[in-house]
Amino acid sequence: MVRAEETIVDALRRHGLRTRYKCRRGGCGACRATLVVGEVTYPIPVSGTVVDGPRPRPDVRNCLPCRAAPATDLVIELGPRDRIVDIFAGLGTAPPNTPGNTEKSPTHLRERSSHVRDAPGIRPHQRHRSG
Repeated sequence: MVRAEETIVDALRRHGLRTRYKCRRGGCGACRATLVVGEVTYPIPVSGTVVDGPRPRPDVRNCLPCRAAPATDLVIELGPRDRIVDIFAGLGTAPPNTPGNTEKSPTHLRERSSHVRDAPGIRPHQRHRSG
């Protein structure tokens, strides 16, 4: 679950997950993702040029997960070279700051290339392309 005004990257990190980012200021575009469903806000302004950069399809919008705070439930799609890494995989324990509840959140993360086990409140989706 994402906390109020928490960025997508910060929520992932809190749950022991990592994805690509660099500056964490919304200026470099390394974390740029496709906003498939939902709305985000930017509590701290980001570069409009970076957010409005290349889009995979004209019917979708970009977001910068390093600065984007979900305003609604979302589905994002990471770039073709991106993946989510579970840094706690194989340790047999949950991260110390993971809430102990089992409440399911409708917030989703969609990735293109790798499978991740579920973290509380975050349900990644696998997308396969033929061809």
